[in-house]
Amino acid sequence: MSKKMFLVLAVFLPMLVASTLYILFRNPDLVVFSLISKIHALPFLMTLRGYIGTPFLHHSWIVFSLPGSLWMLSSMNLVLAIWQFKIRKQNLLWIFAPVLFAIVLEELQRQHLTDGTFDPTDMLCYVLAVLAFIGIYLRFQEPKTNNDAAIKKQHFQSFICVLGLTALVYCSDKITYGARDTDPSGTSRAAHHNVNTHKPSQYFPSSNIH
Repeated sequence: MSKKMFLVLAVFLPMLVASTLYILFRNPDLVVFSLISKIHALPFLMTLRGYIGTPFLHHSWIVFSLPGSLWMLSSMNLVLAIWQFKIRKQNLLWIFAPVLFAIVLEELQRQHLTDGTFDPTDMLCYVLAVLAFIGIYLRFQEPKTNNDAAIKKQHFQSFICVLGLTALVYCSDKITYGARDTDPSGTSRAAHHNVNTHKPSQYFPSSNIH
């Protein structure tokens, strides 16, 4: 498989799936919807959500846990491609930085120090993402060497990649100001903790554009 095909299937595709799940099925009180509103695409998006409905009503992990693991996998694969499919001592931190960030973020959520809700299912999905990454690495590793100039460039590219993922994942659970104390659509993730509790009928809001 060529590097371009790898980027499409192992980097772009997971990111696309994760982003689609977010914009179609997550609470519109999140920051990402404020950004969409600024480009005047929110009315169209909410209409589309109304047509799609609630296909994952009884499978909340698909909406709440899967996107984070896909973003993690996508970022790790991108850094791996930057380093020519080789894991070395000098790039170990860059490659596994998304994992460290995800663990820290989950702990902050568990301590109620940031927006979002801690859930063991998230951790399980992160583990599966790491296992998938290891499988990809074993398949695509190449015995290539790099000069010092290339290594400096790879460090910079890895920094941009990890920084972008950090901002993306953090904002994905960040609630817009003014919506912190209310959840009129009933999409709170609190029900995610109770396996005997299903989401209410407004689990995926599809109307009421403010």
